[in-house]
Amino acid sequence: MRFLIILFLLLPFKALADSGHIVISEIMTYGQTSKDEFVRLYNPTGSAIDISGWKLKKKTSSGSESNLVSGFPEESIIPANSGFLITHKTDYVGAESADATWSGASYSIADNNTILLYNNEEILIDKVGFGTATDFESEPTENPTEGASILRQNNQDTDNNKNDFISTASAEEEQTPSSESSSPETTASASFGDIIINEIVSDPDEGKEWIEFYNTTSNIINIEGWEVYDGSNKIYTLLGVIYPNSFITIEINNRLNNSGDAIYLSDANNFSIAQLIYGDWNGSMIEAPKKGESIARETNGSYKITTILTKNYENQFLEEQETVEIQKITSNNFYQSDINIIEQFITVNEILPNPEGSDTTGEWIELYNSGDEDINLGGIYLDDMEGGSNPYKIPNDTIIKASGYLLFPYNKTKLSLNNTNDSARILDQDKNEIINIEYDDAKEGLSYALLDDDWQWTSSPTPLAENIKTKKQENIKTTSTSSAAQNSATGIVIVPPNIFNTQTMYINGLQLYMFYADWPALEIGDKITVWGEPSTYYGEPRLKLKGKNSIQTLSHNNSLEPLALTSSNIDDEAVGNFVSAEGEIIESSSKKISIDIDGSELLIYNKTSIDFSGIKERDIIKITGVLSKYNDEYRLLPRNEDDIQLISQGIIEKSEAAKDISPFWQYFASTLAISGIFGTIYLKRRKNDRTTKTGTAQRVEQREEAPF
Repeated sequence: MRFLIILFLLLPFKALADSGHIVISEIMTYGQTSKDEFVRLYNPTGSAIDISGWKLKKKTSSGSESNLVSGFPEESIIPANSGFLITHKTDYVGAESADATWSGASYSIADNNTILLYNNEEILIDKVGFGTATDFESEPTENPTEGASILRQNNQDTDNNKNDFISTASAEEEQTPSSESSSPETTASASFGDIIINEIVSDPDEGKEWIEFYNTTSNIINIEGWEVYDGSNKIYTLLGVIYPNSFITIEINNRLNNSGDAIYLSDANNFSIAQLIYGDWNGSMIEAPKKGESIARETNGSYKITTILTKNYENQFLEEQETVEIQKITSNNFYQSDINIIEQFITVNEILPNPEGSDTTGEWIELYNSGDEDINLGGIYLDDMEGGSNPYKIPNDTIIKASGYLLFPYNKTKLSLNNTNDSARILDQDKNEIINIEYDDAKEGLSYALLDDDWQWTSSPTPLAENIKTKKQENIKTTSTSSAAQNSATGIVIVPPNIFNTQTMYINGLQLYMFYADWPALEIGDKITVWGEPSTYYGEPRLKLKGKNSIQTLSHNNSLEPLALTSSNIDDEAVGNFVSAEGEIIESSSKKISIDIDGSELLIYNKTSIDFSGIKERDIIKITGVLSKYNDEYRLLPRNEDDIQLISQGIIEKSEAAKDISPFWQYFASTLAISGIFGTIYLKRRKNDRTTKTGTAQRVEQREEAPF
């Protein structure tokens, strides 16, 4: 009898092992409509599994079972560590393409159902019950909420639907594995080199192109939401997990260039994990493979061209195949490059703010490394105009090759570039501006490119390649200073270069801008004459200079008294001038202070490393600096800590309510403490009394029972 019970318990597990343990990983019952629905399967193994002929069914809470997919068609294969999406036949509206659909348009799933997966031998492989379903594993999970799905945590199956699934409506909740400590640790984080690009086929003899990744660690790594990019755009979003020392392969349609391309893998937080550049692409690591060949990685970090394709298996090579040695990139090989190196050699090279079609999928910013050494950009920021999108932090160990390019598309940075006017900026680790490239009136399909030492619009965008002019270039409006009218101005230097950023400075009454930051040595008090092209920057007048030859120094050590600001003279005429303002602090933070000047509020904006932490509300301060304008807002920009003078410290008085209630709570707390002391003494005495009485009674009883 015991043998039969053991045999009975083992049968389902044997069937599961034979099936390859495909799991139901995600379910949505109501997206934008009641039939915008799907079920996702997942293959967590290291090998592809053929599910041709398998069935997907649903069961209502009353126990009625019916088909969703009456039989998956021939060649329905789920690659290793990959998902398989099955959707409503006609009403699914999601962006992800379906791998299969319900067999009939009238088929549908709803709350309180059970989803069941059977193999082609009618053996139950997996089931998920939710809501008030009557068929489930151990306990049912919750119903999917409208517009969200239920998702299997780390694609693990503990045979408990409630424990295994969470709602994507609560995506911020941490997902933790349910398996015991004997299983490998599951982690959602990885470092550069933990997962590598192990083999690629860019020009197959037949079928699709593919990219194979390999997990070099001893952990299960959650790759949900990780993204794969080619040299210009995102090409794939990964799902599920990748197991220790295991492979995952993605297949794509005609996305990799045969002659050369770049492949990048980044995690869900946009941190760089792996990269491979081949062929004629800038920064190439290896030549392009021929048709039917692959680029495969050796255990020492080298790449080879091989004729032996080993998808989801260890790479193999013929002895005569040449090895191309490359530098093995790991998180320990590179360090954050010195910011001075970045300032010297890294520049914005090309911007595409208004691509043909959707702006949000096609916009990009390209950087260029003009040096002869690789540079680590990790930790600095890309941004659009100040006050626009949130700055994008470049992931750790993001390497730009010597004389190479890096492309940052919108779908990675989420920097939304305006078509009317905007800028592309590089900021240092403290978000101080290093480079600022501005543009106006972006026409569809034109990129703003650095050509012949000048910025021009071009009809031939060249992502990750050298900028080129076209025959139509003369018909495109440019902002070349060589053809622009030159104006001159004379004034005293009030903000030298490299105080607010490397590309701007101020003479009294005017901002000066120079893209190459080729400034001569200048100090506060120098009187200079400059020549350049008039422009405005978000409402503030400026002069754009070509180079240091556009500046003539006339004299040194000139003094200048600041213009005292009042509520009546904070206007456009004062913009660019050396000014001072005195007032009471209304609000204070590390980057901004607001002060009251005779009933008018003025923003003090920190564009340097000045420490504002010692300045508090109600303090009276005097600020000296330059008055700037950003759109319709006036801002006083101090140059250093000497420009801030504390006149008096403010005292924040308690509110009347606080004054009234404070003595009461003090009295209440004292009374409570005293009561506690007396209560303790009283209880202690009562206890002693009971002990004494008990002891006396026992002695009396003993005397009464004594036989003598």
